[in-house]
Amino acid sequence: MRGSSFLLLFLVATLQMPVAGAAGPACESLFQTTALVPDIAFELSQRPDDSQKGLVTEKLPINVETLSYAYERGIFPYGVTPESNGAWFNPPTRGVLDFDQIEIGRSDRKVLNRLKAAVDRGELRVTFDTAFERVIRECALQLRPVRDPRTGVLGAEGTWIKPEIIEGYIAMFKVGRAHSVEVWRGDELVAGSYGTTVGGVYSAESMFHKIDEVAKLSLVTLIERLKSLGYTWMDTQIAPADSSSLSVKWGAREIPRAEFMQRLAEAAKTPDRWPAR
Repeated sequence: MRGSSFLLLFLVATLQMPVAGAAGPACESLFQTTALVPDIAFELSQRPDDSQKGLVTEKLPINVETLSYAYERGIFPYGVTPESNGAWFNPPTRGVLDFDQIEIGRSDRKVLNRLKAAVDRGELRVTFDTAFERVIRECALQLRPVRDPRTGVLGAEGTWIKPEIIEGYIAMFKVGRAHSVEVWRGDELVAGSYGTTVGGVYSAESMFHKIDEVAKLSLVTLIERLKSLGYTWMDTQIAPADSSSLSVKWGAREIPRAEFMQRLAEAAKTPDRWPAR
């Protein structure tokens, strides 16, 4: 015991000795900072609180590491806390759009034919991944009824795409895990959408348009691209019946979380199929 005590005292004294070329306070602040970093795996393994629409945690910031880890487990951020963290959810029912079950109404088919004719004439053009930051910032500017993520109730007009969310997804784009669709009239960006490709699944996030109906061209072109890459469905996160979103209009529906997680596990067997930039 005496020898053990001597060894312990020696180790403590050694740890307290300054290291050549390094300042003691800097080392101390490093250990303090590390201790305050939340455990991503622990936080995102929490059981979803279905009394709050599947809230998982509010302790994690929105960045590449947390977004990637979360999407691989069916979790996504929907809102920002006062502390600038994400409010991370895995709702009890999940929205999906199966490509073999899409139903585009007669009026929308007419609109799409007209828009595709405009593309053929060179009046409109569609691109991918050329203006991601502009697309997400335009989506953030679209004022629409905001759904309370904890109750599912629609409220006043606003946006859930806060600066923290914008920066997080821009970072995802830079590492090839987020993508955008752009519709142009000349040099003017008139519509677009963005989403993520993580764990073999495309998750749609948001879309915008400056010209009536052009968002439909953005969505149908995205679907055609995903189908050409071998995707058979996409994650729309939520798809409540009272939603006015275009994906719900075309057939997105809600399935139980357990079924969604099974789909996620199956999709994870196939690597990301979106072509690298």
